[in-house]
Amino acid sequence: MSRSPLTLIRTKTSAVCIWAFPGGNSDPRQDADFRMTALRETFEETSILLVEPEPPTITNANTNTPSSYPTAEQLTAARLAIHSRTDALTLPDFLARHRLRALVDKLIPFSQWVAPDTVPVRFHTRFYVLFVEELEMGWEWPATTITTTTTTTTKGSEDTDVLVRNPTADGGVEVISASWIHPRELFAVFRRGELALSPPQFYLFTTLRDPP
Repeated sequence: MSRSPLTLIRTKTSAVCIWAFPGGNSDPRQDADFRMTALRETFEETSILLVEPEPPTITNANTNTPSSYPTAEQLTAARLAIHSRTDALTLPDFLARHRLRALVDKLIPFSQWVAPDTVPVRFHTRFYVLFVEELEMGWEWPATTITTTTTTTTKGSEDTDVLVRNPTADGGVEVISASWIHPRELFAVFRRGELALSPPQFYLFTTLRDPP
């Protein structure tokens, strides 16, 4: 894990340069479980949609419409609509329209944090990890939806270039900026005083930087 970059966001409400993982509140209208919340919030805040083609059903395999990865324009429009909470479109609807399946089974429970009872608003936050280099998407990614920059990781004894979408801000709805960053690079920036980390973030980033 220590060789892999993390997806981080800087939120609109940050008074200083505070970075965090993508995430947010569960939405009963859209989320079947907390893993779906994590994937939806990641899409809303970074534009990264972690999905795979939905397999055809046995009964009508010959008539099923094949899965298609959304275009950049479709992703942008869906992201804004789903993020607004006022549009009728939900993430499950969007995935069904393109015959896509959310990769909820690829999320690995990583940590849980509960706010102390001394704060006015308490949160129970669940963190998940997903290794993008292990994903088998099952199609050729359209050139308009991926970056030419690749993340080089090790799979077995071979180095593998993994094409992943670069995270982008959400147009100022919540996120000022979003980027991939390696844990070691993050701590270098932290030591220079260019960003702030809360105690839970510091602990989690340390764990990711120096896995047991």
